[in-house]
Amino acid sequence: MFCGFTYLGLLTGNDVTSATTKLSKEEDDNFLDCFSFAMDGASLVVVWTSMHDDMSKYAGAEFESALKEVQDNCIRKWEAINMFRYVLSSVNYSWAIKSHSLDLLLTLVDDKCSEETNDHVDFPCSTQIFAILKAIERVMIAAPDTLMRKKAFSALKRVISVVPSTQRFDILQALIENSMFPSLTAILLDLVKNEVLRESRRADQVNGSDRSQDSGESPPWASQVLELVELILRPPEGGPPCLRDHSEEVLSALNLLRLILIIDSRGSRSAKMLRDEKIRAVYSEWLLPLRSVVTGIQSELEKDGGDDENQMACLLNPVQLVLHRCIELVEEKMKGL
Repeated sequence: MFCGFTYLGLLTGNDVTSATTKLSKEEDDNFLDCFSFAMDGASLVVVWTSMHDDMSKYAGAEFESALKEVQDNCIRKWEAINMFRYVLSSVNYSWAIKSHSLDLLLTLVDDKCSEETNDHVDFPCSTQIFAILKAIERVMIAAPDTLMRKKAFSALKRVISVVPSTQRFDILQALIENSMFPSLTAILLDLVKNEVLRESRRADQVNGSDRSQDSGESPPWASQVLELVELILRPPEGGPPCLRDHSEEVLSALNLLRLILIIDSRGSRSAKMLRDEKIRAVYSEWLLPLRSVVTGIQSELEKDGGDDENQMACLLNPVQLVLHRCIELVEEKMKGL
């Protein structure tokens, strides 16, 4: 308060931006380098206030008021979300501080705000959204205990849920394409599947209430989702995926493909997402090579009976089940070609 800062200004980073802008007009760039951790400091002040009872009592009603204003204002909320990346992405802060940062983030982005997003509001650019989600991903991957990793996953889902629908698939695609961990890729593909299901239900509701809205065109997300499935089932480096190392993401990709095939077989959208050429490519270039890999691994497992083989068999069984279902759905569609 002595510096003229407010908890709202620290939560959103606006006070720090105003202060550094003022300094930049009065001092040279070398002087501004002294304040390179100012955003970290703003975020830490807020986290410390929420962590410690004596700090919370000192802040009093102003802190609670700042939290409520951020919760109730979409732009303020995104400004606050963006601030968390400074602490969550840094190796300089303890896991305890990061855990409390996630608690505060979950408080600001509660379940009630998931559907309030307005695509006409001026949201932060995709790079800012991508940066905070990557920071949360780091905690998911590296956190030392299961509860904190689950908390980070909850935060990831909450933040994605308030991304404007026009950007959501773009953001998820960028996260998947930049993922270095098969298990994380699988989680992200499951989130894509949830989004596809939500968009499909929304389209069904619109078409159910107004038949004139059903143009029979492929939904805008279809090509992106198919690209993601192809990225996993037909990797850019060539050949089918390595099931021993990537069974989780392969299973998630197959589940996503199965959902697309089911949606595509319904109503007037039938054969719109998967044109004749595409359905043939899915069959001959994605599914059949993968079936050959599965058959080959099964033969190897039948010869050996060690613990590693038994573990691989457990990983392979759900992949085989969903793969066969996808092949059945594709073969059914190919009968009408």
